[in-house]
Amino acid sequence: MSGFMRGGLRAILGAAVVCVALGCGGSKVEPQVAVVPAKGRVTIKGQPGANLALAFIPAGHGTNLRPQANTGADGAFEITTYKTGDGGPEGEYKVVVSVAVDPTLSDSKKEELAGKLAAEAKRIPAAYQRADTTPLTVKIGKGKPDLGVLEIK
Repeated sequence: MSGFMRGGLRAILGAAVVCVALGCGGSKVEPQVAVVPAKGRVTIKGQPGANLALAFIPAGHGTNLRPQANTGADGAFEITTYKTGDGGPEGEYKVVVSVAVDPTLSDSKKEELAGKLAAEAKRIPAAYQRADTTPLTVKIGKGKPDLGVLEIK
């Protein structure tokens, strides 16, 4: 194959890779849904629920968005949908709880901490770790930024 043909083939393949990566051909960027600020606090048997990851699963309303939050040492959290602390779309949510893991940790560091994380996860009853069994629910709405205390029993 001549150098010209190889160069042309590379250009076509390069354009195809860019097109796939960027989503050529009719894919649309979904518009952002309006969000309202929401915050609260988590306790586990009356103690601050520190270092937890919260996932907010829509309960019967039309959004596919799943806001999230991480708790601090005092159990406090702010809900995030698009950018840190911006809140969530209005509606009711089931709250799923897990142990927060720093996403910047390397896989080897996560493996090293696996035992510690498993021990921490035991403080969260299994029912709270699944959307179909969690008893925790919240309602995000305008004028109600404080969701109160979410108690894990």
